[in-house]
Amino acid sequence: MSRKGLERGVELLRKGAVLLKEPCPKCGGLQVLYKGRKICLNCGELGEAISSPSEVLSDLRSMLIDKIKSASDRLGSESDLKKQAELTDLLLKYVELLEKVGKALKG
Repeated sequence: MSRKGLERGVELLRKGAVLLKEPCPKCGGLQVLYKGRKICLNCGELGEAISSPSEVLSDLRSMLIDKIKSASDRLGSESDLKKQAELTDLLLKYVELLEKVGKALKG
């Protein structure tokens, strides 16, 4: 991925985009979901607008699982009690949201 593509991706993520797990069908690059559209960070390809709420929820579920793993790893290596408490609160919020997403996907 080019530096320009990486910078664009970072900017979109800051604006609320979500990193998607499936690669771009055209070039195999990373994709993000932003304002209901898939955008490839490598080739700039604009994918179809996502119309299925279950697809969005599924992507959110994947992202939350990744965030939980990341925060859990950080918690395991953190020695500062204040930071441990912050990470624990964050993990609880992620897990609560993951439960809600799971219920939404089932119902």
